[in-house]
Amino acid sequence: MRPPDIHHHPADELLLSLAAGTLPTGIRLVTEIHLELCAACRERVAMLRAVGGALIEEEAAAPMRDDALAQAFARIDAMDAIEAVAGADVVV
Repeated sequence: MRPPDIHHHPADELLLSLAAGTLPTGIRLVTEIHLELCAACRERVAMLRAVGGALIEEEAAAPMRDDALAQAFARIDAMDAIEAVAGADVVV
């Protein structure tokens, strides 16, 4: 079965957001379905991901404090304590 002729394509901004992983779930799913049928957009997203990856590789690593992991765990524990007291409806 031949794929349908595609006449409309997602905007570059949408494809860039997909490549960056920032699209909301619904829009991401629709865009990924489009990519299943459209080789041109698949190639565009692959190129955008490659560019993004290259930019990340060039970025210098940020120094971390020695206690960064302990601070992260402390924040998680604090959020768990708030949820336990107030219930799961609280957004921190």
